[in-house]
Amino acid sequence: MVTAILLASGFSKRFADDKLLMDFSGKPVIEYTMEAISHADVSEKLLIQRDHTYTDLGNKYGFQSIKNTKAKLGQSQSLLLGVKHCPENQAMMFFVADQPLLTTGIINKLITTHRENPEQIILPVINGQDKNPVIFPAAFRPALLEVTGDQGGRSIIKAFPDKIKRVAFDDPLCFTDIDTYSDYQRLLSEKTYLD
Repeated sequence: MVTAILLASGFSKRFADDKLLMDFSGKPVIEYTMEAISHADVSEKLLIQRDHTYTDLGNKYGFQSIKNTKAKLGQSQSLLLGVKHCPENQAMMFFVADQPLLTTGIINKLITTHRENPEQIILPVINGQDKNPVIFPAAFRPALLEVTGDQGGRSIIKAFPDKIKRVAFDDPLCFTDIDTYSDYQRLLSEKTYLD
């Protein structure tokens, strides 16, 4: 069993507006990620956010919304909330909310790999670079609860290199996240082209 944890309490510091609500070919950026997760083989769906900005969208796709009142302390606070609200016996699949071209097929491939390697951290890779989303087995719950600052789960990945199962993918677009307005424009043009 896998719980999807959608991390959406960042501050979009390199983006003038709330990038997750930017129109992306007819829907907000975050809605594409929610939709892909909602069709995937996950048992629970958690949405971690600073306020209630995305609650209505989350409800539409069956997410339980959790308010992060300590977002200023870094990404670790979102991660901790996700872990604490995840059933203790379930693996945790962490998503960033600004990958609008991520597909249900990719998510399910990672989940299948997790089921085949239940003790391993499952990590997608493009051209040798680690990407998101990442699956942590339930056994990593104590280690994840010790994470601080703005690292997220990267410190755990570095600490357990022998516990990593990397899954190679070919299409970098599906894993591209939106950090800047130029990223948004480029990815939007790619989406329009693909449509």
